Amino acid sequence: MALPTFDSSPMRAPLPTLTPQFVAQHYPPYLRVVHVDLLHRHGERTPVAHRIPQLSPKHWNFCATGNQLHQDFLRTVGLVTGSPATRDTDQQPLQWQNYVFKQDSRSSAGGSVFAVASAAKPHSSDTSLRTSATCGFGQLTDTGRQGLAALGAHMRALY
Repeated sequence: MALPTFDSSPMRAPLPTLTPQFVAQHYPPYLRVVHVDLLHRHGERTPVAHRIPQLSPKHWNFCATGNQLHQDFLRTVGLVTGSPATRDTDQQPLQWQNYVFKQDSRSSAGGSVFAVASAAKPHSSDTSLRTSATCGFGQLTDTGRQGLAALGAHMRALY
């Protein structure tokens, strides 16, 4: 028995096209939506630890948009609160705001937990480099963020 082959895109359940025929077939006109709950675990994320360091990349460079959103959030908080910890300083923002966990370091082990990211080549294919797109352990990736946004748009269109 041959194994199925998959392309390199993330495997997602296909969302149906919301045509009038689809809605009429699945939602009788005498029903009315009162409440919708959507339960999901999470979108595509990076691993929470380096369980098999020989097989997994040293750095997961899939979080450029998420890191930029976090950086913008921290900058906005600094503008509103005037906090020196989040205001622009002489350093470049990516040097003082994008922190990622070092490989195999844990605070309980007495090691340094955070490392500063480099602003060069955000989506470098060289996973030995830490870049501005490097994800932390368990961080939602840009692909995961896009998938959840698409699901939300689909649900808003449906309901």
